[in-house]
Amino acid sequence: MRGLSHYPLPDLAQCIEANLVAARLTNPAVKMIGVALNTASLAQAEAVQACRDISDRLHLPCEDPVAMGVESIVDNLLACCAS
Repeated sequence: MRGLSHYPLPDLAQCIEANLVAARLTNPAVKMIGVALNTASLAQAEAVQACRDISDRLHLPCEDPVAMGVESIVDNLLACCAS
C-alpha cells in the first residue's frame, strides 16, 4: 500500500469480504468470481505459484490478466450466470 508502509498489508480474504459486505448494500446476490493479480514484479514461475496459492486459499480462479489472460475467471463468471 503506497504511502502507508507503517501499516501491515491486510489479509486478502478480509478485504474481499469487506467489499462484498459493501456490495450487498445494493445487490444482495453479489458473488465473488475471481481474483486479478498484478504479478509484473515476479518471475513467471513465481507469478504462476502466487496465483495458484491464492486460488487454493480462496477457492476462486486467480490470474494476472496481462501476463496470463482471464480465461478461468471468465469461465467462472459464465458458470455463475448460468446457474
